[in-house]
Amino acid sequence: MKKACKIRTLSGSTKKGIVVKDLRDLVKRGCQILQICDADFKGVYEEDQTEVVDNEYFQQLPSNTVFVFLEEEEEFPGDFSLFLKTLEGVMQEDESAKEIRSFLRSTADLGDMYNVIASVSASWNTNNEETREKDPDWFQGLDQRFKTKSAVMRDRAKNRIRGYLDTAKTYFKNQDKTTAKLATEILKQFEDELRYNEYFCSLFDRSAPTKGPQPPLCNKEGWFGCQGVYNEATCQFFHTLNPYSSRQYFIIFSTWNLDHIIEKSRQVLPDLQTALTSKKKGQVVNTDYFFRLLFTTQNFKLVHIVCHDKGVHTGKKTDKRQWYIRK
Repeated sequence: MKKACKIRTLSGSTKKGIVVKDLRDLVKRGCQILQICDADFKGVYEEDQTEVVDNEYFQQLPSNTVFVFLEEEEEFPGDFSLFLKTLEGVMQEDESAKEIRSFLRSTADLGDMYNVIASVSASWNTNNEETREKDPDWFQGLDQRFKTKSAVMRDRAKNRIRGYLDTAKTYFKNQDKTTAKLATEILKQFEDELRYNEYFCSLFDRSAPTKGPQPPLCNKEGWFGCQGVYNEATCQFFHTLNPYSSRQYFIIFSTWNLDHIIEKSRQVLPDLQTALTSKKKGQVVNTDYFFRLLFTTQNFKLVHIVCHDKGVHTGKKTDKRQWYIRK
């Protein structure tokens, strides 16, 4: 069955429509339309920066999803650029907004930006109703299949967790054949467990039970609280946000991150690779331990962009005593 998609380059604002049968067809025809040669092609991403490497995942995405084609050496904007773009996108076109944008482009301090958004947001209308019918403005630009805000937020949580699985798949795909083969079974176990738990879509769902496998990170009204820098117990700035209350806040929420305390790319995945290639007779890799590190709140915190430390998480390492279990 063919799927309608929209494609663009990283720097291009114009989207082009395309109908394809699978991910391989999307890559082939997309590169032709966007005039990207094979040698320069880096990958296909959703606009939330999730890399699409699996055809099964591609088929699950809704029609008219926007795919961004990156070339080698291209990277998505960093936190500063993303936050600036988001702020500008939610401000109305009036004289005060123009002055604010001018200030934003003159500063590189995320703290100053946060103060700006706090003052500007006082004029935003809020509506905490749940359905498309009662708050149609909130659903602007979203797929018609979504009838409630909670359904949208569940989808956003799924995409983030699924993105971590894609990161793991890509990591082992880029290793030698022996290592990649060893990882096949454990990656399948990860995927099966995530599917069983619906990719922990409850994380952003204010209507989800508070005693599930992964309870929601918000209260029943939809308020989220930043959990602070990776090495601090709480957020010293008391950052809070309710993306359910307005379209602007929903957009701003896209700049909040699930920050792995023990870093997935610098620590967890390399250590999982070592565990797979170094296990001795009678040892079995503790898949549950690595699963919890990669996909659960045991090892990640919801953080405001100001509290997202993208440097090395000093002193945060996996516990080698938990790498294996005995048969």
